[in-house]
Amino acid sequence: MGYKECEVGTHAYTTGCGPLIPEPTCDEPSPVAGKGMICDYSSCYCDVPTVRDTVSGKCVPLDQCPKKKEE
Repeated sequence: MGYKECEVGTHAYTTGCGPLIPEPTCDEPSPVAGKGMICDYSSCYCDVPTVRDTVSGKCVPLDQCPKKKEE
């Protein structure tokens, strides 16, 4: 099974057979691992210290995340 090439600034992440840790994002910079076991999951995650901006889809430093509007 081949892995897709990850773009610059990202790295391949795979669970093997274990809990899935979601990619850190602007909304959730410190995600918690899921409870179930997932096998054969792979994705490209942003390199530390950047997180995924879910609006633009790009990897950005946490201090460059879009500001949330105060409700």
